[in-house]
This record gives sequence, C-alpha cells and structure tokens, in this order.
Amino acid sequence: MVSKQMLQKLKIIIKDEYGRDLSDSEVFEIGNGLVRYFKALKRLNLSKQFANMKKHTNQT
Repeated sequence: MVSKQMLQKLKIIIKDEYGRDLSDSEVFEIGNGLVRYFKALKRLNLSKQFANMKKHTNQT
C-alpha cells in the first residue's frame, strides 16, 4: 500500500511531466501497480540469486 503523501507526490509528478490531472483513484491504481511491479522484480531477483547460490553449492 502506498501512503497518501507518496500518492500526492506521484500526482504532482504526473501533472508536471505529462500535463494530466488524475483523480485520486487513478493515482491510487498507478501507485499500487508500481509497487506490485517492483515487488515482482525483487522476487525475481531474489529467486535468481537463490538459484545461483544453489548452483554454486552443488558444484563444490
């Protein structure tokens, strides 16, 4: 979950960069989508690191 403060910052960034005024619900969806995306990237990276550790452990 993204804090209200971070959502307001995101809303300002979108307005400044893209000239779009979004509703709070639109910004909420975008913000939480970004969080889910980066959580998935983190899990992917951790699973790759674990696979590499397991590979190196099995080689010794």
